[in-house]
Amino acid sequence: MNSFGFSSLKKISVLQPGRRSLSIADLHLFTFFASIEYWFRCMDLDGDGILSMFELEYFYQEQVHKMEIYGIEYMPFEDCICQVGKRRDS
Repeated sequence: MNSFGFSSLKKISVLQPGRRSLSIADLHLFTFFASIEYWFRCMDLDGDGILSMFELEYFYQEQVHKMEIYGIEYMPFEDCICQVGKRRDS
């Protein structure tokens, strides 16, 4: 697969049955998923619901530029993508 995406981020019900308020843990869970959806939509430049390699590389290059300014060593985009798919137990 050459892209990463969610066909749709499911709406999460953070309230348990019978409860009328959110606990701090519920609120954190809700904001976590809302944040993921927000940034996913920001990075999905063409709005197709999939983060293509083009989109991922576009935003990676922005980070590379910042790292170069501060003299921070970085790895090529292709190497980062290979790391994403690696299993930890191998």
